[in-house]
Amino acid sequence: MTARKNNDDLAESRRILGQIEQEAGYARRLKNHLNAADADQDDRIETWGTRIGRTIGFLVTIAVILLFIRYMISN
Repeated sequence: MTARKNNDDLAESRRILGQIEQEAGYARRLKNHLNAADADQDDRIETWGTRIGRTIGFLVTIAVILLFIRYMISN
């Protein structure tokens, strides 16, 4: 009985760690995207331009979502 419980606990722990790793992966991908990790790191202008453009795009997206929510709540 104890061995089975330990195996169940181990399986549950691995499942939880897998979910956490998946969720952390989303945050890591967003961070890499906004930091222009895929841009040419030797070209500082391209890197900063990409970072600025992606950050502005992200902020505009958040603003549009918030305005939409505000619009839906007000009606």
